Amino acid sequence: MSLKVKVCGVTRPEDARLSSELGAWAVGMILGAESPRLLDLGAARKVRAAIPPSVMAVGVFADAPRPEIKKAISVLKLDAVQLHGEETPEACVGLSIPVFKALTLASTDDLRLLGRYKVAGFILELARRLPEGREEVGAEELTRRLELVREASRSSTVLVAGRLDPETVGVAVRLGKPDGVDVSSGVESSPGVKDEAKLRAFFAAAVAAPTA
Repeated sequence: MSLKVKVCGVTRPEDARLSSELGAWAVGMILGAESPRLLDLGAARKVRAAIPPSVMAVGVFADAPRPEIKKAISVLKLDAVQLHGEETPEACVGLSIPVFKALTLASTDDLRLLGRYKVAGFILELARRLPEGREEVGAEELTRRLELVREASRSSTVLVAGRLDPETVGVAVRLGKPDGVDVSSGVESSPGVKDEAKLRAFFAAAVAAPTA
């Protein structure tokens, strides 16, 4: 199985091009969520134009009004939508393109929740990066969550996200056995600005990680 790599929070055409050249499966643009990486449609058009047909262009929204999502799909010719808020299973159906649901995977209850969603796949967040280098959860808890990822990936398409960078992606792939990985802040020099060296190192580490 070839590991899928999604680079998210892309705000610059040059970062979309580099991600695609390095082998990205998908490039994500934040279009409807509170984020320093938020793009308006004008800026998103420029990023979208830099994403080749072989790479999936994904619009990321969090609890956005459906007309806003549909407008972005139409204007940007999106290939998929990622819903990153508190969307119910019912809110994830009826769009014209595949939907990926982002959820935090912290317990077996969260694992059971996946079965309620009829979506193309899941972005499963392990943990957040906190200010000043603090960690939301420790190494033992992260290992336990990656075991849940492994279980989830047996029945669904799963990308693992949260706290991934060139140093951690290999462990996440080895322990979680996901279909892919989703990275944003872990390859940045500042919010929304991807660092070329970090991005190249991330892809190298992800490709080298054992997937079986």
